[in-house]
Amino acid sequence: ASSSNLTGEIVFSNGAVKYRDANKDQQTIEGLTYADDTDIDVVLKWTATDYSVSIDGGTTFFGPYVAINTGTATETYQIRIGSSGKESAKELLADDIVIADANDTEILNEDFETGYVDGEDLSTTYSSSAEATVRSIDSSINLVARMADTTTTADAELRLTTAALAEGSISTTLKLQAVAGFTATTGVDE
Repeated sequence: ASSSNLTGEIVFSNGAVKYRDANKDQQTIEGLTYADDTDIDVVLKWTATDYSVSIDGGTTFFGPYVAINTGTATETYQIRIGSSGKESAKELLADDIVIADANDTEILNEDFETGYVDGEDLSTTYSSSAEATVRSIDSSINLVARMADTTTTADAELRLTTAALAEGSISTTLKLQAVAGFTATTGVDE
């Protein structure tokens, strides 16, 4: 995905949490780490000029960081893993996605429980999504979005859209874990 229209970006990489600065470079957030196979309760808040991130459900925020494109309202939200031309042996699970406006009024709430079946391609509901499906994570009805970048044609992403919001927040529970039964091809793995 292009970084040309970003307000902000948070990156999870080998236990480190990073943000993308106004020059579009990734910077490590000192003192903030995560572990694979663990739920990460992410909240990202933005204004027209900056953004902040929490990975503990909104208790502790890091930032604010200068927005990459200041003054531009946000209307597209990407949850993704991987990159074009590479494969990843990890998958990204996302659940309970809430996008809210500046007054904390929910604009979009997606828990993947109603109207979805295990294995459903999410690009039918959320256009421009790629390699994103619905997955049952246990024997119950608990369904999540699953992004797995197992091809070299594109990254895997869930792309959600709303009306343009000058400021607001997106929250979700994420988990990075190994893709069962898949080994990334040497030379194109990340």
